[in-house]
Amino acid sequence: MRYLKSHARRVYSDLRERRMMQVAQWLAPKGGSASDQDILQALVGGLRTADDTRRLHGTMAEHGHVTLTPDRAARKKSMVTVVTDQIGG
Repeated sequence: MRYLKSHARRVYSDLRERRMMQVAQWLAPKGGSASDQDILQALVGGLRTADDTRRLHGTMAEHGHVTLTPDRAARKKSMVTVVTDQIGG
């Protein structure tokens, strides 16, 4: 059972890292900035729900890859801006 848990953690970590790289690559030609809603609508990195998108952006912000800025024009919308493209181990 321990093996399965450690394997699952590694697989999900790899998936999260891949998604972060896909979001960063998608943002690059857009000047490095887009709204979380734009990223969700483009289905970048296989993100399907707003919660998935917010969770991934939160992780990216924790690791210092992006900054999140609330969009004053829209209540539940935030702007995602790439800080670094050095994602990965």
